[in-house]
Amino acid sequence: MSSELILTLALPLLASIAIALIESKIVHAISMVALGITLALNTHLLISSLKGATYVSGPLIGDPIGLLMCELILIVCLICVCYSYQHLRAGVDRRSRLFLVLMLALTSTLIGLALSSNILGILLFLETSTAVSAILILYGERRRKAVLAASIYLAISIVESLFIIAGIYYLTKTTGLELAAMNLSNIRNAYLSGSEASTAAFLILFGLGTKIGLVPLGLIWLPIAFSEAPSPVSAVLAGVMDEAVFIATLRCAYALLPHASKTVVGLLAVLGMASIWIGILGMVLDRDLKRMLAFSSILSMGSICMVAGLSFTLSADGIALGLQGALYYLTVHSIGKSLLFLASGSYLQKIGERNWIKMTGATKVLPLTSILWVIGAISIAGLFPPAAGYYAKHLMISSIDQLENTVFGIPPLIYKLSLYAGGIALFFILIGFTVLSLRGTGKSDEVPMLMLISKIALALICIILGLASSNFEHKLLEVVVDEILRLGGG
Repeated sequence: MSSELILTLALPLLASIAIALIESKIVHAISMVALGITLALNTHLLISSLKGATYVSGPLIGDPIGLLMCELILIVCLICVCYSYQHLRAGVDRRSRLFLVLMLALTSTLIGLALSSNILGILLFLETSTAVSAILILYGERRRKAVLAASIYLAISIVESLFIIAGIYYLTKTTGLELAAMNLSNIRNAYLSGSEASTAAFLILFGLGTKIGLVPLGLIWLPIAFSEAPSPVSAVLAGVMDEAVFIATLRCAYALLPHASKTVVGLLAVLGMASIWIGILGMVLDRDLKRMLAFSSILSMGSICMVAGLSFTLSADGIALGLQGALYYLTVHSIGKSLLFLASGSYLQKIGERNWIKMTGATKVLPLTSILWVIGAISIAGLFPPAAGYYAKHLMISSIDQLENTVFGIPPLIYKLSLYAGGIALFFILIGFTVLSLRGTGKSDEVPMLMLISKIALALICIILGLASSNFEHKLLEVVVDEILRLGGG
């Protein structure tokens, strides 16, 4: 049993309990120190795993892909806690302390979700993170809409859970495995007929896909939940929660892939492509700044799922190439989208307007924030170098080029055009907001220092991901993908 792996999961939770029990002005500092120590520990584990070490503790597996996701979770959550101190005007009152307690608890559950190699554990951490994040959504400024958002979020979560539970039940019935033995490696090695595996895969992947935000059900909960949550919470939901669920989806897909029909995993590609176009439509039509960003998350996660789904239909080399691109873009999206949501919080706080068409003078009032917004927008749009998203999408498109046949009757060219269309929409709409907000007059009045530093840190990571693309691809992603292919999901 790896005590270091348990400690990575436990430290944020222990800090959460400590903050709940004490009343002090240093509770914010305690939470940041706890997350910083956990980040340092996880970085050590990630580096060791890239050199061949594997950490196992019960249902948790510290492999490169899980630890990479944990790295993103801890970076984003640490920065969002830092940002929230001045954004929410946090003090030592019970409401502020509860916010920190919940943020740390959410961090812990997301780490568990990223590291879980047991399908029951995935469900447990998924639902726990859902419950915690639903309470955090209630901290939104528009109280009634926040309550509605949390209610819809929980209602759809129940539906997605029923799909996953049905899939787990079907697996126990057909494989004879007990719930305690539902490790993904056991499922991969179990005897399953094609129809049985396909049914279970559809139920589980559809449930997880809903939590990622894929259409059709993701369209119901994601825009309202992301837009009504406080901006630091929106950044965590869009930046790491969706991505952690994708890692769990990837593990489950690879466990069922040897048995299931490629039609089922191809469905992931089709739902991903549909999500791209729905995301584009939502960005074009919606005038609420945070809802527009929420639709951009549907678009981006759709791109990742589309390429991952298509890669499942390719040879081993094609799978590796597609997953490298998907995971690279997942990393870029995690940091870039967190930056954009934190920037949106600054705009809303200073301008007091949610309609991005009417936010005249915003760029003049918040010039540094606007520069950071542009960095995040260019990174996730990925239209040209040295943006990190460009290198990620180059890998994604290269994997699509290896398709020889249609998937669900759709030719490869349509999938490529969808990827390009998504990037173009992200670039012109996100940059268009900055250009439009140059209209009007306004005196520079930047947000407080901690809020600004938080965004600068994320922007610097975006820049580094682009400038160090070769090292990131060859020294990290190749190892991560090779390991998940070898382990078959955990």
